[in-house]
Amino acid sequence: MRTRRSASYHILVIGDDVASLAYAAMAARAGYRVGVLGQDTPRGTYELQGHVFPREPQRTVGFLSSPAVNAVFRDLSMGMEMRNLPRPDATILQYVRPDSRVDVSLEYERWMAELERELPDGGRALRRFESWAAQVTRQTDALISSDLVLPTVGLRASSRYQRALGDQANLVLGRAPEGVAPLDSGADGGASRGLVLGALQHLTTLSTQPLAPLTIARLWTQLKTGMTAVPGGADALRALFIEQLREQCGTYRDSAKVARVIMKRGRVTDVVLEERDEMLGCELLVSGLSPEVFFPILGGAMRRDKHQQAVAGREPSAWRLTVNIAVDPRVIPVGMASEVLVIGSERGPLDGDNNLWISRPGASLPVGAAARDGQPGRGVLSVTALMPARGLSPRPARVRALVDAVVDRVRGLIPWLDDHLELVDCPALRTDLNTGEDVLDMSALVPIHDRAHERTLGVGEYDGRTGTKNVLLCGRGRFGGLGLEGECMAAIQTLELTRERAPLKSGLR
Repeated sequence: MRTRRSASYHILVIGDDVASLAYAAMAARAGYRVGVLGQDTPRGTYELQGHVFPREPQRTVGFLSSPAVNAVFRDLSMGMEMRNLPRPDATILQYVRPDSRVDVSLEYERWMAELERELPDGGRALRRFESWAAQVTRQTDALISSDLVLPTVGLRASSRYQRALGDQANLVLGRAPEGVAPLDSGADGGASRGLVLGALQHLTTLSTQPLAPLTIARLWTQLKTGMTAVPGGADALRALFIEQLREQCGTYRDSAKVARVIMKRGRVTDVVLEERDEMLGCELLVSGLSPEVFFPILGGAMRRDKHQQAVAGREPSAWRLTVNIAVDPRVIPVGMASEVLVIGSERGPLDGDNNLWISRPGASLPVGAAARDGQPGRGVLSVTALMPARGLSPRPARVRALVDAVVDRVRGLIPWLDDHLELVDCPALRTDLNTGEDVLDMSALVPIHDRAHERTLGVGEYDGRTGTKNVLLCGRGRFGGLGLEGECMAAIQTLELTRERAPLKSGLR
């Protein structure tokens, strides 16, 4: 029986991460008829043995300072939502070193005093670095939030790109000026390197080792403006954009999954849904999935496409892994911040259990209070670590070994942990019910890549264009080097490409 088209859209979006939903809401507001197919993506939290855990901790930086984030919320008239979000804690991050503890403070005087007391040598280097980073950030703010599509194509766009960079152009692929960037061990024993690069590696999907200085500058500057706690995490942020989409008469189907696409004369015309006798038409298809997941859905129609070939051979340099630990809240040390960076050796590789970021998503709850519905409680520690590739695949045994090492490192922070340990779980590891053995869930591992796409300020992982005129790429990895700011950049620039490739005819809705 022939599948019939049940609906038609200007734009169909596959995937529902923050970048894709922000784009969908903005496109709907611009007048496009938009449908979003969620691909049955798992939610941001899950329940296990009475505990609620995040699949991946949400560390939202740049919410109050990024011009790209502000541009998205302004376009959607969501100023009230931004004002109602909790403001950052005074202590942004607690930096635990082998022999000291440093509180990275939002308050300038307190931060200067902390550096003078705990890191007198590294503190001077950090002050020089922060001054330079703030300057670089200010000079590139306009470019980050502009409609200039990166990577640039054509002489006019490339010229605009170079003008916007100005005298910072050498920092995209070059190095920071001598004496301002804590990128090596230096005279302070690696303290500044451990703090800056150790922290940033948990905020980006590009490796910090070859990361462009400009990118390091922006990420650190935004981190220093504070981390915004979004109640409900990524799911709540996604819900805001879904609400905006529906208010503009767009549709959102969270469980709908695309089985295949139909192409005619080199263009996508329809998508066919799994487990349904249903076909949806579209003028433009936009993917919020990673290219590695999306291109196989397109099938052989784009096998010779250079964009597909460019990403087909991408191999991660590492994977970011989440380990969730539930303890009796009473065992958590007094003074432990809601966000803690633990570096074992600042001179060694900043990966494995040598670089842990511990988040306490329920830390703001009153002592003794019950957890909010569907949200982690006070006793949840959500830890991220980086598992380097080093030519090896992320097999279950490697993941299990890293999980054990992470828990052992946490033991050093929390005395009597084992006496009050309630549960340890890694979302990337699941048990085969037939064999009882560990199996790997790759969707719970965040790939880290070590090479940015050219002409993307050192923050982009791939081009948003494809060889098919009416197929575009959006999603988290589009500008994965900049976290939330990068996701908003992806939304802004995908909308600009949409206007170029599928201009909206006057009067159509």
